[in-house]
Amino acid sequence: MLPSVLTLGQQATVSGSCFGAHVVVTATFFSTAIPLGSTTTDGAGRYSFTFTTPASAGPGTHRIVVTGSNPLGGLHASSVTVEVGTALPRTGLNSARLSLQAILLLALGVFLVCLAGFRRLEPRRLYRR
Repeated sequence: MLPSVLTLGQQATVSGSCFGAHVVVTATFFSTAIPLGSTTTDGAGRYSFTFTTPASAGPGTHRIVVTGSNPLGGLHASSVTVEVGTALPRTGLNSARLSLQAILLLALGVFLVCLAGFRRLEPRRLYRR
């Protein structure tokens, strides 16, 4: 199953049928022809092929074409259109550690304020003279 948008270097799987039984099918990535590899169909002429989106593919619309023999021995091709996008760079700060430190400092502050308040509430000893 292909995702709606592929990113460069992402793995995806293309699958199909209507080919001859146990024939070799070849997948090619187009705008510029980039061979993706080959696989063999099962007894019913179905194939499934996992590939890596070529790093040389630019953003935009591309086609994946799978070719091989049909059940009658003639040439058969199937294609699917894919959209290649660019992966957004990771930006920003990983705030999980900073948040944990802030929570711990807040808890320490609350503890110290409570401790100071309890000391003020201690009964004072009255000395009789």
